[in-house]
Parts: sequence; structure tokens; C-alpha cells
Amino acid sequence: MEGSRAGNSGGAPELEIEVQPTGIEGLDQLLGGGIPRGSVVLVAGNPGTGKTTFAAKFIYEGLKAGEAGIYLSFVEPYRDFRVNMKRLGMDFDEYARRGLFHFMEALTIGDREALTEILDQLLSRAIEMKARRVAIDSISAILQILRSAHAAREVLHNFFLRAAKSMGITTILIAELPIGANTVGFGIEEFIVDGVIILRMRLEKGRIVRFMELRKMRGSPLTLAELTFRITPGAGIEVRVPILPEKVPSLDHDRLYRTGVKEMDEWFLGGFPRGSQVLLIVHPLLDPTLLMCYLASAFYKLYGGPLLYRSYRASPDTIRSRLSRCLGLEHPSKLPGDIHVVTRNPTLMSITDLAALNVSEERQVRPRFVFIEGLDLILELLADVETYKREHFNNLLFRKSLGVTTFYSFSTVPRQPEQIPLISVYDSVFYVRPRRVRRRRADGGYEYKVYVEIVPFRHSLGMIEGALRIDMAQLQDCRIDNAVLVRELAA
Repeated sequence: MEGSRAGNSGGAPELEIEVQPTGIEGLDQLLGGGIPRGSVVLVAGNPGTGKTTFAAKFIYEGLKAGEAGIYLSFVEPYRDFRVNMKRLGMDFDEYARRGLFHFMEALTIGDREALTEILDQLLSRAIEMKARRVAIDSISAILQILRSAHAAREVLHNFFLRAAKSMGITTILIAELPIGANTVGFGIEEFIVDGVIILRMRLEKGRIVRFMELRKMRGSPLTLAELTFRITPGAGIEVRVPILPEKVPSLDHDRLYRTGVKEMDEWFLGGFPRGSQVLLIVHPLLDPTLLMCYLASAFYKLYGGPLLYRSYRASPDTIRSRLSRCLGLEHPSKLPGDIHVVTRNPTLMSITDLAALNVSEERQVRPRFVFIEGLDLILELLADVETYKREHFNNLLFRKSLGVTTFYSFSTVPRQPEQIPLISVYDSVFYVRPRRVRRRRADGGYEYKVYVEIVPFRHSLGMIEGALRIDMAQLQDCRIDNAVLVRELAA
């Protein structure tokens, strides 16, 4: 499968650059459709960073589109390669039987003569198969055999520049990148390759986070230097690409979502515009599930689903039981099929994997409403503040771009609200806290009543005065008979 994109040089007429998709959706988007045909691309990284998976994915994408491909390996026999790739959803045996794929083992090559012979065999097979994609694993093994920069330049120049490129073959070169090094060896990436992609990984709070560094790609409009990615069954490699600002529409003020409680809706200035991203900063003494489940059920009653409720602190039985009660159902098993309850232990994966999984899930469900409970746990258990900001910001924009109205809970005491990450990005922000009020009884004594008090920080529709008090007992019973507007706020 091949595409094209326009390219130009100065005032010259635009030329169509033929590109070959890598099959890695986010990367192809950044590269303008894929890798320019006939390019030599170096994919380097430490062991375990995903280099073989990257090269295999590129070959496999071509096979699916009918483009023949060859994989030459100096480090791994076919039996291991095929098993590992099949676990990631790539079945090379099928295409080998059809004559589209050929795997060449070069595990015992040890001198320049044998190396030249195996490269000649590769070219001959490429001509025979009319191959359009080739992967070599690894260029590091070739450099060890050649042992000198002069020999490396001579052999690789003849093979890649005079042969493979002239035949229109796009080649992926895998290289082992020594820890702490920025070059592969002999400066190879400077004299024969058209593109350089570095794969890295680092530990964040005990979990692996993978990064893809795009150093260069001739003919491609690169704008980002570093991306996060993950390796998954089925997809192989998934790249996290930020949402472009032009993809994010303005809030739909013509479509306001109401709760159905008159006092609440009036206080909320009519409701929440479609696509709103609403943050509820919940005092730690309050269970955020109470208000979040009430709001979720209220919106579902009025507008239907699909609705996705995701929690990082409560069990699925707790959420289902609470939602079914708020919806007036006799048992959690009676919850409608378009209400999706997902609970996750945030310590089981990196924040990058978690963010990508959430996007994949939401693409599948296509919810009207999303409720996310426990952002504070993500920040505390998974990531440093900067990584949290990057991943959460992009997921927030993703939901906004689809017009998904989302409520988030973050448990903390906001002595300084501006210290809460990304607080300025949300459309509306409210602080939810418990409030005990003393009242005089008819007999002259006093009694205390507990309320849930909602204090406005910001609302997308305008300035809200005072606070809203909800009877705690009513909220626990999944009902709000009335809400009280309080104009004088206590500290």
C-alpha cells in the first residue's frame, strides 16, 4: 500500500513524494502518510526497546497490502521471530506460504566475504520477489564484521545507495545503541540513512515508559522530536500523538446538559455545554463516588448513553451497585448495556500505557458521557507531574475533540488551587467539601446536619455566586429533593 504527499523545494513546482505506511498510525500521521519510498531508515535503541517489533510491523504492513518483503536477521532464527511476532498479532507464516515474505538467517556470518555473499543473495531474492520492503537486523552485527569505518562505508554504500535505493526498496536498519551513546558506530547514520528513529525506555515509579525520538526523516514534515509509545498484542506498536488544536471544537453552548434538579440547574447557569471537561476537586473526607454516580445517573436518565464510568479507587461492584440504586433498578445486573463500568488498579501499568488504553477504550465505546474517578491516585502512584500533565492533557483534548462531556474527580484539599495540575485547562472547576451546620431545634437545643457543599472556582458559562448545599443523607440515598443556595461562604 502506497500513498503520496506533496513536497517542494523553494519556488519549484510541487512534486508527489511516494510514501509507504509503517502501519503505526500515529507515526504515519506525523510523517505525512509514511516513509518516503526508497529510503533507508535507521531504528536504534537499547535491548528491549521494540526495534524488532518496529521493523516487523513495517514489513507486515506491506504484506497486508500485497507488497513483498524480506527480513534478514543476524541475531535471531526464524522460529523465534515467528513466535514472538505472532504473539503481537503478526502471522508471517501465511505470507511466507504465499511467497510474499522471505526470512533470511545469517547467524553464522563472520567475515566480509560471507557478508558480501549474503547481501548479494538478499538483492537477488528482492529482484525475484519484486520486494518493496526490507529489514536488516542488525546493522550493528554488520559493523562488527567489517570492523572499520572505511570497509563499512564501502560495503554499505554499494549495497544501499547503488542497489536497494535504485530499486525503490525501502529499508529498515536495526541498530543496538549502547547505553549513554548518541551514535551507532562509524557515524553510519550520517552518511547512508535518510531517517533516524531512536527508541528509548525509562523507569517511572517502577514502570517502563517507552519513547520514540524522531531525529530526521528526509522528505517528511517533522514537527515533534519525541513521542511516547507502547507495545501491544494486535497493534504491535501504538504511538501517542498529541491532538492538534484545530481538531478541538468550541463548546456547544446550544446543547446544555442538565441534572434535572431545578435548584442545581439554575445554580449551574442552565447546565454544562456538550464537550465540557469538568473537574470536581473533592475533599478527602468525602467519597467522590456519591456525587459522581449521582451525576452520571442523572445525565443518563435525561439523555441516555453510552456512558462510561472509570474508577481508580472503587471496585466494579461498588460502582454498579451505586449506579443501579441511583437509576432505581432492583439489581446491578439490570444496568443497561450502554452503561460501561471499568475499574483499574493504576499500579499495573505505566501512565503512558494507561492513557493509550483509555483512548482505545473510548474509541470503541464512543460515549456521550465519561466519568473518571481518582485522578489523584494516578499522579501519586504512576508518574511525575510533567508526565502526568502530558498524558492527561492529550486525553482531555481527545475527549473534547469528540464532544464527550467528561467529569473528573481529584481528591485533595485545594489550599492553593493553582497547584493542581492542568487546573486552567478544564472548562469548569468546582470544589466539593463536607459542611456541618448547626441548627436550633424547637426545644431550644441544637442539632447538626451534614451537607455536601459545592463551591465554584470557574464555570464555562459565567460567574456563579455563592455555593450549593446538598443534604448528605439525600445524596447517600441517591436523591436530591432540593438543593440550598448559600450566598455567604464560610472559610
